Amino acid sequence: MSLKASKLIAFFGCILVFALHLNAQYSQLETALSKDEKIAHYLSDTLHAGAKMKELNDSATKARDRGDKITAIEDYEIGLALTSYAKDSFNLLTSLYAHIGGLLRDAGADKIAIVYFEKALMENRKFNKNGDAWKYNLLGSIVPSFIKRKEYDSADVFYREAKKVAWEMGKPLWEASAENNIGMLYEKLGKHDSAFNTFICSVKILSASDKEDSLLLGSINDNIAQNYFARNRFDTAEKYYLQNIALFSTLKIPFGIFKAEIGEANCALAMHDYTKELLYSNRAKNCLTQNPANFNATDCITLLECHLRYYLAVGNSKQAFLQQARIDSIKNTLMREQKRISEKLMEGLTEAEEIKSFRSIQLYDLKLQRNKASLAESHRKTMMSFILSLVIILSAAVIISILTLYYRNKQKSEVQLREQKEQLAKSELERQKLEQEKIEQELTHKKADLRNVGMYLSEFKDLQDAITGKLHEIKNQ
Repeated sequence: MSLKASKLIAFFGCILVFALHLNAQYSQLETALSKDEKIAHYLSDTLHAGAKMKELNDSATKARDRGDKITAIEDYEIGLALTSYAKDSFNLLTSLYAHIGGLLRDAGADKIAIVYFEKALMENRKFNKNGDAWKYNLLGSIVPSFIKRKEYDSADVFYREAKKVAWEMGKPLWEASAENNIGMLYEKLGKHDSAFNTFICSVKILSASDKEDSLLLGSINDNIAQNYFARNRFDTAEKYYLQNIALFSTLKIPFGIFKAEIGEANCALAMHDYTKELLYSNRAKNCLTQNPANFNATDCITLLECHLRYYLAVGNSKQAFLQQARIDSIKNTLMREQKRISEKLMEGLTEAEEIKSFRSIQLYDLKLQRNKASLAESHRKTMMSFILSLVIILSAAVIISILTLYYRNKQKSEVQLREQKEQLAKSELERQKLEQEKIEQELTHKKADLRNVGMYLSEFKDLQDAITGKLHEIKNQ
């Protein structure tokens, strides 16, 4: 390859790197501008705030279902900004606050999640004095955040209110579920006897119902098995886990099978039956790997912890260390993701409050100013890149100048040629004009001669007539 070709390739390589760098610089700015345009679109007409909130809520729900939490947060943020204009849309407000609370809870921001769940409950209670499905679901959704913060008294209050709502609505399945949740709360508090009695009460309510709910029955069985396990009655706990394995296998619910098999492995390990423990832990592993769509990172941690307990029990410290390292790695990844989502949520909620405080499109103008400042900063940082582009522009300008000069000279030559042709045509026209004048003069002279000849002939005729008259006179005489 020649040196000239190498320089040419290097030159175009620099241009390509420059273009990619500019694309990376402006992609974030374009994203921010598109978000600002979206905010402006939804805030431009607040008379239809209710319909727009519903549209945003549906869009956020779809984004959340497909795992795009950032888009969901942005949609909820704009929806929050519209709440001041949609006070009569209590169902929309309840749904909006509940979804935001769920996102915050999943991101680990339980304190703020409780605030939004309580806002949702307040909107629901404001317009609906009686119990309904919304209230029941909200009461159940708020409790996990209280439990994570170890505010068990508040959790108990809300679970009991949910049970009351279910009873008022005549929903025995919901009542049994609420009773089951109360038993789980007792279990966390270490009140195993109270928890067991509550679980049995839940089973009785479920049995008295004219409808069956196998999933709820499996959940109650799992809680009873955990209760027996906590009281060191491993053989009885094992029976309930085996019942759940059979139940969820019939229903073809992988998560239920996985959870029951993990429980069975723990019971076997507690009874020092390592062969059985290894059997059920491997079955749980196969269930997880064969149905990845039904499980998440937390379930992987549950499986790894089961393996960790086994290796610690059999004294395999090397494998135990490996399992612990994998658990720590997954937990760190989850924590980083939760932190990222939590920070994005906090930013979105802050911006939503700012939009509400302006109550207009003013924030859009402020964001445009912010983006202009970002653009100026990008220009400053990419000055060296622009020098390269300037060289390209100057080179293009020189080429354009040369081409322009060439075309101007060509046009000048064409003008001169056209002027010469016009001059020749003008000269020819003058020559023809002179010839025509000469002809006209000759014609004038000939006309004059003809007039003279006519006059001469006229005089000659008069003379002839006179002579003829004289001859006649002479003849007559």
